[in-house]
Amino acid sequence: MLRIREAQLHALDAVNDDKRVVAIVEQLYVEHPGHVVGQERGAVRRRVAAALQRARAYGLHDDRDLRSFGLLSVVVSERFDAHPPFQRLLADPAVPARGKMTLLFRGATDVDWREAAALPPPADTAYEAQ
Repeated sequence: MLRIREAQLHALDAVNDDKRVVAIVEQLYVEHPGHVVGQERGAVRRRVAAALQRARAYGLHDDRDLRSFGLLSVVVSERFDAHPPFQRLLADPAVPARGKMTLLFRGATDVDWREAAALPPPADTAYEAQ
């Protein structure tokens, strides 16, 4: 029987996340260029990579959920997940990880999105302009 150790699974996740970050950044530059204009790709990659780490901390593992989380962290706000209704849902251990992003999209109101978009970036974030 094949046994995969925890460290091997984390290594696979890291490789997949590296590829996922590249794909999300490409999608941003193609589909949402207004949200990344003037930003160096390396800076955008770091933002998306940080978002995926937060997504994993919420228990998200599904590719579609991780991709959505990464996109929202640039298109809405780097801290969209700190918006109280979103935070409660994402951090709730009673909500299955596979359903969190679906519930977030279904339950979010226009007001929620505006308030999430108004959240300032973390104080320690420095963006590089081209």
